Amino acid sequence: FTSPEIDSVVDVNVQNDTFIFETLSFIRTYAQKSDCTHVRYLTDMLLSYIFEELIEAELSLPIKLKSHIDENFIKTFNENDLSSKFNYSNSYLSKIFKDKYNLTPKQYAKQLILKEAILLLNKGTSVYETAERLEFSSPENFSRFFKGYYGYSPSQYVKKFKNFPI
Repeated sequence: FTSPEIDSVVDVNVQNDTFIFETLSFIRTYAQKSDCTHVRYLTDMLLSYIFEELIEAELSLPIKLKSHIDENFIKTFNENDLSSKFNYSNSYLSKIFKDKYNLTPKQYAKQLILKEAILLLNKGTSVYETAERLEFSSPENFSRFFKGYYGYSPSQYVKKFKNFPI
């Protein structure tokens, strides 16, 4: 008997999942009785269950990521470190997010910042205060960022389009 190569490790919390916990108990019982048929059957069933759970979690990951960015778009844009929150590499998170939404997390956060900037400017918030609220290091950096996307500086936008958002 040779065991297959292991190409990844999955951390499963056994105590929080009754099905897994009980199935492992049955496997131990049948293994002590040397009942290989039941051990194989239960092991197959357990692995199928775990893989289904993992696939479901992977499918919901882009949705959870989007929700996190919606709530933390300024931090996401400035730091772009989602790996510590989601326990996946930033490149993997970017890939799955882009596959679902056609944007990277950083591009999506940038759009949210620009929308928030428009809302603030339309409410009469100064360029300085808007830059501060959106955590830019300076109003000049905010103006360059804004102009790079819209083609107008924030103050030009306010003069031309105050009541007509881009």
